Amino acid sequence: MMKSWKIDRLGGKLSFVDVPIPEVRPGSVLVRVQSQALMSYLKPYVEGKLPAYRAPEDFTPGGNAIGTVEGVGADVWHLKKGQKVVTSSHLVARENVPEPGQILIGVTSPGGIGDALQGSWKDGTLAEYVLLPAQVVTPIEGLDHYDFPQLTAITRCIVPFGGLTRGRLQAGETGGERCQWCLRERGNSRRPCNGGESRGRGWPQQGNAR
Repeated sequence: MMKSWKIDRLGGKLSFVDVPIPEVRPGSVLVRVQSQALMSYLKPYVEGKLPAYRAPEDFTPGGNAIGTVEGVGADVWHLKKGQKVVTSSHLVARENVPEPGQILIGVTSPGGIGDALQGSWKDGTLAEYVLLPAQVVTPIEGLDHYDFPQLTAITRCIVPFGGLTRGRLQAGETGGERCQWCLRERGNSRRPCNGGESRGRGWPQQGNAR
C-alpha cells in the first residue's frame, strides 16, 4: 500500500488515503516520487475554480516530479530500476496521425481523444508512487552531487524543453531560426502558432487548457 492524495472530482472532496501501489503494465514505468514542486494554481484547481481544466473523477492530481524507477513493464528497454528520473505530465499519443491526442497527466485533458487517454493515465504525482508511460520519464544523468529537493528545479524546465524537442531544434540553431522554418512551412496562414507544428504535436487549438 502507499499514501496518495485523491480527489473525487474538481471542486469535490480531497483526501489523503491508503491505496494499492500500481502494478506495471506494458510500456509503463513505476516511479517512486522523491520530490516535486506543487503547481502554483493547485488550490483553485482542486477547488474547481478553473473551468478550463477537464479532469477525471476519483484521481490523484499532480504534474511533474523527480523520483527513482521502482519497476518497468514489458517493452521498456532503457529505463532501469534505481535510476533517478524526471517525470513530465505531458503525454502525446504515439500514433502517426496529423493531430495525436494529448493530455497533462494528473492535470487536464483538452477533450476529444484526450479524454480517452486520461482514462488510461489519470493519476498524477501527489502520491508515494506513480505509474506512467515510459515516454514521459527521462533519466537524470551526471547530477549525483545534487539531492532530490535541488533536482526539483529541473521540473520547471519541462515546458521549454518540450517546446525545443517538438520544434526539432538542432545543435547550432537558434529558436529564431526554427521559427523562421515554421513560418515558411505555414506560408501566409494567419493561424496562431502553437509551438509544435513542425511535428504536428502542438496543443489542440480547440482546448482551453494551458
